[in-house]
Amino acid sequence: MEIYFSGLKRVMGEIIRARRTDYMIQEVGLKVLYYNMMRENTRTYG
Repeated sequence: MEIYFSGLKRVMGEIIRARRTDYMIQEVGLKVLYYNMMRENTRTYG
């Protein structure tokens, strides 16, 4: 699990730019979604 979070932070960055709590949650969710999509594409085509 630690490897996953390390890769996520390395690729997507550690900083959350949103100020409102609901936007923070949305931003983190989108980062996780995009990171998973990128990992899947790398596994499929890389």
